Amino acid sequence: MKRLISKLCILFIPISVIIIATNYYVDPANIFSDEAYVNEIATILASGNNVDNISNYNERLLQKHFLQKQSDKAPEVVVMGSSRIMEISKDIFPNKKLFNIGVSHANINDLVALTGLLDELHIKPKTVVINVDPYLICNDDIVADEWTSLKKYHNAFLINHCKDIIDSNKIKTGDNELKKYYTLITFDYFTKSIEFLLKGNTKIVENIGQNVPKKYGRYIDGSIAYSYTYQHPDTLNVAKVAKGTAKTKIPEIDNVKVAYLICLLNYFKKNGTTVTLTMLPFHPNFYDEVNRIQSNLFINYESLFNEFAKDQQVKIIGSFNSKKLGINNIYFYDPYHCSGAAIKKIFQIYNNQP
Repeated sequence: MKRLISKLCILFIPISVIIIATNYYVDPANIFSDEAYVNEIATILASGNNVDNISNYNERLLQKHFLQKQSDKAPEVVVMGSSRIMEISKDIFPNKKLFNIGVSHANINDLVALTGLLDELHIKPKTVVINVDPYLICNDDIVADEWTSLKKYHNAFLINHCKDIIDSNKIKTGDNELKKYYTLITFDYFTKSIEFLLKGNTKIVENIGQNVPKKYGRYIDGSIAYSYTYQHPDTLNVAKVAKGTAKTKIPEIDNVKVAYLICLLNYFKKNGTTVTLTMLPFHPNFYDEVNRIQSNLFINYESLFNEFAKDQQVKIIGSFNSKKLGINNIYFYDPYHCSGAAIKKIFQIYNNQP
């Protein structure tokens, strides 16, 4: 038995070492190199240059480094929300200093954390644009815990500015490092690492100066630069996918998250910041099918946000209904994301721009 165990050790120990070493050094999802990776991106952006060839990074940590490195702490516009607003740039707000700190899958906890970061850095914008949609204030969604990368700022903001509505169950203080290091020994991540190498991919962040990112990158104001392929999809296929995606049920409203949103608005108004809530459209097939399956969910949410804006005395623009805005299928990358051109059109409509 001892000889068998010895032989197995001789076989498996080298294999384990290879798997661990490959997962750690290739690290295609930047699980172990996330801080250094996003710091490099933020350093280039802070220098006044655009970046390209970025992928699989912690967007919350990027915003931390991005804001910390800004020499100008008084932007005229800060854009907050999900990936649906990440194409809002200085092109939509010409001649104004703008920071786009949108993050994928954002819910209200992300906005609380990002506002806590702004608060710590004493960044007080003249205007804040907040993307609102059902996913912002609905009950726990699939990726509801991504904000915990910035939980220090999230918790500080709640304690300092939302004492009357703090839900102690929402205050997370611990780290789950075990999950991170478990990835080192998983064969699945080893497979992804090998695929990453075989495809010739690299994690070299490209400083492209003032050029337009071609692969997938960021502009100096933090806004996203999608690849050509993503911006020019097969519109018929997108329409088909949009209808099928609508079968995934959107959870009910979380009243605690609504209270957090009110707290955010009060904070900005107290600091003299003008707030504009922005509803961006969903693909018409997705919009229509969700309303059919879930009892006019988008229609009800739009009415709710309009009433909410009226009660809070803040401006609100846009709609979840693309038809109302004159935006058709060709303006959509997927069921959730309309193009930068569509977003610009929405702001022009509501700002009465030519």
